[in-house]
Amino acid sequence: MVTDSLSSLVTVTYYDPRVLITIIMIRITTTTIIMIIIMIVVVVAAAAAAAAAVAVVVVVVVVVVVVVVIF
Repeated sequence: MVTDSLSSLVTVTYYDPRVLITIIMIRITTTTIIMIIIMIVVVVAAAAAAAAAVAVVVVVVVVVVVVVVIF
């Protein structure tokens, strides 16, 4: 009984185009979501790096100005 239902399930999975299309769509959607998340993380990391670089430049400029004004 179990074997029959399993084999029919496998048959449906392999030969029913709608099931195959659904599985493919789910996989594509999952891959797309993962790629979008990775892109967002990369963009955020790049923005953080840019902000850190700007902060470093600002600190250096402030230090130089303070040193020049003092001396």
